[in-house]
Amino acid sequence: RAMKLFKWRGVLFSLNWIPFGGFVRMKGEEPDPKLSPKAGDFYHASSLKRLAVILAGVVANFVFGILAFTIVFGHLGIPKEIEAPRISLIAPDSPAQAAQIPTEVNILGFKAGGDLIKTQTVDEVIEVIGEYKGQEVILVTTGPCRGLVCSESAIEYPVYLRLDEETPENQGSMGVAFDHVVYIFYPAWQMPFRSAEYGVKEAFALGQLIL
Repeated sequence: RAMKLFKWRGVLFSLNWIPFGGFVRMKGEEPDPKLSPKAGDFYHASSLKRLAVILAGVVANFVFGILAFTIVFGHLGIPKEIEAPRISLIAPDSPAQAAQIPTEVNILGFKAGGDLIKTQTVDEVIEVIGEYKGQEVILVTTGPCRGLVCSESAIEYPVYLRLDEETPENQGSMGVAFDHVVYIFYPAWQMPFRSAEYGVKEAFALGQLIL
């Protein structure tokens, strides 16, 4: 159902019961095959004008997408994918919490038996943890990270890696979660341009995905 709001230049504006999205129902869009289109009907217009009307809606949606992405990324920052294992969350009552491991640091590796096993990706971290479950190891991390830059300090945390039967559901042996994307902020004067650039890329990527 729809509530009629007002009429302007022959166009009736209405509010739907569920006001999500929008639609346009053009006059004469579904003509009676027994009658000829009348002046003002959609099919009374030339093919070129009908094409222009249809493309106008598509272009408006695309431009709105760019504008929305620009506003969102201008507020959140420009997303950048990272391969490094960046800790984003510590589970409560987990070995990581007991070891006082912080968030917003990258895992550099583990020391087991004195040797440093370097880890450059989340998959490598998971592989090492799987090998040493049930043991206490030394987790080596960077200092605090901000965006793509981390403190070069190497900090060590003794941490126990739980066995599968000791690990609560929806947690890992150590009890950490990882970020795969970080949000970068540039100087204020650059953010509108960088946000718009990223917004255009995302709008095209989303369009390709839809196609």
